Amino acid sequence: MEKNQNLMFECIRERDIDLLLMEEWCVNPEFARSFLKEILPDAGEITERTAMHSITDDAYGENDIVLSFYCGTRHVAVLIEDKIDAAPQPEQAKRYQLRAQKMVRSAQYDEVHFCIVAPQHYLETDTEQYPHRISYERIAGFLADGTPRGEYKAMVMNFAISQERRHPLPVKNELVTNFWQSYYEALKNAIPEAVMPYPKLVPINSDWPMIRLPGLTGQMHVVHKMAQGNLDLETGLSEAELRNILSVWDAEGICVAQTGKSFVLRIPVPPLRRMESFSSQEPKVNEAFGGIRRFRDCLKKYGLKH
Repeated sequence: MEKNQNLMFECIRERDIDLLLMEEWCVNPEFARSFLKEILPDAGEITERTAMHSITDDAYGENDIVLSFYCGTRHVAVLIEDKIDAAPQPEQAKRYQLRAQKMVRSAQYDEVHFCIVAPQHYLETDTEQYPHRISYERIAGFLADGTPRGEYKAMVMNFAISQERRHPLPVKNELVTNFWQSYYEALKNAIPEAVMPYPKLVPINSDWPMIRLPGLTGQMHVVHKMAQGNLDLETGLSEAELRNILSVWDAEGICVAQTGKSFVLRIPVPPLRRMESFSSQEPKVNEAFGGIRRFRDCLKKYGLKH
């Protein structure tokens, strides 16, 4: 815990930084100009600034933040990936690029750019694939304007920077990473519409792949809890809402289960051992994929009506 005057933080999360950046973009013209200059140095006068959070594309995943504005008559967007200390996701920059291209093709915007914001130390890891990289240190400098409000916001950014230094990035385990990569390839072949980040770096204790299916939005996804032998569809809905959904779905084999303070839709499947060979467990993997198809088919037929 760190303290500044009368303000104390236990932890700063990426969502905290997301909301700070969105607020400054919308209400602080000087910040907006300074931030945008890092991406479009010659943008000139900008108007009608807006910001959106956690905007998801069914095919290409989620944008942390979408900043939009008009530059003359051109409608422009900047997609932002925000990282404090979470491990870089392989192909994440590529998915941002694909989302940007799709947003232009659909005539939603005339131009779409994308960038990553993170502590400088983080940007020195595997982030070169982003065309624009803006450090938290740089953003803190934009905010520290000598006013109490600006100094407060800069302090929040500096706390996030110090937090990242205290939490080193996870260490790759070759055996587990190889298992996850085999799982990824098998999933891509078995259920092409399922979206899962490519597992380039997987720590030894990781065995919960997160999979997005058509019909799921925001933070909704299927979590395959390999060692436990569960497929959990996480939606953020209440127990009563999930039970109402099951009353509509063809729900044989699907139940409502509690995980901590939340509730999920669950399909039990055979456990998998990430430290053992993938090929010896392929029948169990295929059975799990059958459960994922079950979720997919119910979502496609019924949606999440409750």
